[in-house]
Amino acid sequence: MSNKIPWNKGKTKHDNPILLKVAEQRRAVNNFSQWYKKRRATIHYVKMRPSADYAELYGAILGDGCIERYARTERLIYQFNSAEVDHIAHIKKLMEKIFKKEAKTRHRKHSKCTDVYIYQKYISERIDFATGIKCNHPLLIPEWIKNKKTYTVRCMKGLFEADGSWVIDKKYNTNVISLKSASPTLLNDVYTILIGFGFHAKLHSRDVRLAQRKEVEIFAKLIKFRQY
Repeated sequence: MSNKIPWNKGKTKHDNPILLKVAEQRRAVNNFSQWYKKRRATIHYVKMRPSADYAELYGAILGDGCIERYARTERLIYQFNSAEVDHIAHIKKLMEKIFKKEAKTRHRKHSKCTDVYIYQKYISERIDFATGIKCNHPLLIPEWIKNKKTYTVRCMKGLFEADGSWVIDKKYNTNVISLKSASPTLLNDVYTILIGFGFHAKLHSRDVRLAQRKEVEIFAKLIKFRQY
C-alpha cells in the first residue's frame, strides 16, 4: 500500500488556485447541465399554421398517411405505389417544407410500394390527427380547411390524388372521379364540400363520386388532378 500523501491534502479552493479552477469548472458544467435539462423540458412544438400547402398535405394524410407513436417521438408516413414517382417527390417536398426537416424514402424489396416518412415529436398533437390505425377513429376535414375555399381545394387535391381515382372509359362513354373510403364521416365531409362547390355528387356507403362528364372535367381542373 502506498503511503504517498495526496498533493491536495489540507488545501481548499480558498487557498489553492488549482483547486479553485477545478471547482469553477465543475460549477460551469453543473450549471450548463441544469440549463440544458430545463430547456429540453420547456421546448414547445407549436401547432401548424394554416396554409394551402398544409391543407394539401392534410388531405394526403386522410388518404394514404398515418401517424405512428413511439416512446420518444412520432412518425408521419405515407405509402405509395412505387410507379408514382412524381407524386412521391411532390409529397416529400411538401413534408420537408412544412416540418422543416428532410423526409426519408424507403422502397420495399418484395412489393411495389414506397414509403415516405418523417420523425418528429408531437406530430399528432400539432396537427390534431390521431395516431394509429385510421379506421379506429372518425376521419374529419378540419374547420380551418372548410372555412377557406383555397384550403378546401388543396385538401381535395391531396385527398383525391392519394386515395381517389379518375376513370375514363371511351367504350362505355363514362368519365368518373371517385373517392373510396371506409370512413363514413370522411365521405360525408367530401360529399358536403362537393355539393357546396355546385357539383351533383353521389354518396354511397363506400365512396363518393362525380359522374357527369362536364363536372368531372371542371373538378379535375379545379384541383389540378394528376393521374398516374
